[in-house]
Amino acid sequence: MPSLRDAQRRFAASLFAAAAADDAGLAVYRRNLRGNFAKVLALEFPVVQTLVGSEYFDTLAWQFQQVEPSRSGNLHGIGASFASFLRGRFGGGDLGYLGDVAELEWAVEQSLVAADASANLDLNAFASVPAEQQERLRFDLDPALRLVRSRYPIVTLWHSHVPDEDGVIAAARDDFSLDLRSGGENALVLRHQHAAHVESLTATEAAWLGALGQRATLGEALEQALEAAARLDAPFDLGAVLGRAVRQQWFSGFSVA
Repeated sequence: MPSLRDAQRRFAASLFAAAAADDAGLAVYRRNLRGNFAKVLALEFPVVQTLVGSEYFDTLAWQFQQVEPSRSGNLHGIGASFASFLRGRFGGGDLGYLGDVAELEWAVEQSLVAADASANLDLNAFASVPAEQQERLRFDLDPALRLVRSRYPIVTLWHSHVPDEDGVIAAARDDFSLDLRSGGENALVLRHQHAAHVESLTATEAAWLGALGQRATLGEALEQALEAAARLDAPFDLGAVLGRAVRQQWFSGFSVA
């Protein structure tokens, strides 16, 4: 007689098997396993689902579940590697943009559940930093801030495939069009009043913010942004982006290195 552990392993293998088992009772478990997983994944990646259609999304969800099954009773985390799965699945083909869209959607999910900042940026202390020390400033990013870079127009894709305040999806309009070869976009994800907001950053602004996120000083981040500006022949305005960062509360604090 097989041990309980062996029986459990065979049962689990039957649930994930590509071919359906000739067992009506087992089929119920299989449908629940697939259906619940796909439903949760669709809640985390509604734009991807809209882009590919519900039926094909369910197929992708099942393929993903076979290689990345949930290992926790909490299904919230099942989408952590979905972007990587889509990139491996589609590579640089016609659907290659889906991986980057999924990365943006996961960033939105993570922003929504991130911890609140322990403090707000002290504007008086920030303004009183002596000029000779400013390049040594090191900022703490808000825990809910996320940065996603892409060679596809992911911010436009995201905004055009989520309902606006009136419940209208821009991509559903007859006159909507988007050239996926129009160039990349960098997404800044911010959480305000329990809602995630997605905005665009220029390539130089993304280079600057990415460096700050890696604990670079303000001077070091400025160097990286200027290098990107020279390489891309694109502008970079430190005063403008720093002012935007302070107004929109990208930072929760700072220190002097």
